[in-house]
Amino acid sequence: MPFFLVRSGAAPDHPKLKLVSRVYDRIARSGRMHFVGNVRVGADITVAELRETHHAVIFAYGAESDRALGIPGEHLRGSHTARDFVGWDNGHLSF
Repeated sequence: MPFFLVRSGAAPDHPKLKLVSRVYDRIARSGRMHFVGNVRVGADITVAELRETHHAVIFAYGAESDRALGIPGEHLRGSHTARDFVGWDNGHLSF
């Protein structure tokens, strides 16, 4: 979904970071860009299919869950993932 990180990932004390959504909105409305979201490349659509109809393709995806790094101390009290920190910093109710 466009804007998710801008709306949910930018710290509340950095409102200027959210201005990027205005630029994206202007580009999206120009008719020169096509957004396809919530698809699995290789399952729902192939890279070859995208190349047939687009001049450029940007693959952008985020982590829907945390991933262990396998480093000493990562599970100790006080060690948090970036995802948890951003949720807490933004005042998300789950954190």
